[in-house]
Amino acid sequence: MDNNNIDNRQPLNEGESKRSGGWIIGTILVVLGAVFLMQNAGLLPQHIGNWWAIFIMIPALAGYASSLDELRSTGTLSRKSRLSLVFSVLLTLLSAFLFFGLDFNFFGPLLLICAGLGIFLSSFKDR
Repeated sequence: MDNNNIDNRQPLNEGESKRSGGWIIGTILVVLGAVFLMQNAGLLPQHIGNWWAIFIMIPALAGYASSLDELRSTGTLSRKSRLSLVFSVLLTLLSAFLFFGLDFNFFGPLLLICAGLGIFLSSFKDR
């Protein structure tokens, strides 16, 4: 019997897949709490731009983790992982625009380019 076609990769079990994004969200909340604590203690300026834009990064980071989990489990960049990755990049760009107060008139086309690339990449079939 020819064993060359046997896939030796071990799929992630359901618990591992769900826990992988938890450390990201936990880290964000700890850092955010530390920033607020330092701000209240007077160690940081009282007004830090649009700090609430950081909350848009939570689903973006969860999307990155989902894309990485899908990549690890399938070994390829599947349609699901490509869509998750593009969605995460869009949320990251949006969060950066809001957090740093960037001009949407100048940088807004980046969102269109990213969305177009996402649609383009998702049109390819998985191998």
